[in-house]
Amino acid sequence: MTIKMQFPLTTLPTANEQAGVSPLTVTASGNSREYPELGSFDSGIFFLDVTAVSGTTPSLAVFFQGYSPISEKWHDIITFTPQTAVTSTVIAPVTASLPYQTYRTRWTVTGTTPSFTFSLGVIVSASESTA
Repeated sequence: MTIKMQFPLTTLPTANEQAGVSPLTVTASGNSREYPELGSFDSGIFFLDVTAVSGTTPSLAVFFQGYSPISEKWHDIITFTPQTAVTSTVIAPVTASLPYQTYRTRWTVTGTTPSFTFSLGVIVSASESTA
């Protein structure tokens, strides 16, 4: 049996997740809260949706990262192509297992007075052992 779940990946560390999920508007670089609950899954389909862009030569780079407690560093697992306009990008299913126990989203915003409204989500799956 396969278990599937969907998660939004742009919840800020200080946000109340009970308020619902909506696109995030950013004007500076930052990162989401940590997602230890994703460590139970094998793979995922990631999707990035940029719904608004403003500023002069704005650019948004989005990274999905895993944390290694051994190196005490975050490692990029998925790097989206930098976005400069409204777009939707779907990343094909990640075929390698999600190797870490904790994950987060990081974004880098550049340009003159840039502003981006975007959402990043994942549909994760795990195969349940029948043994």
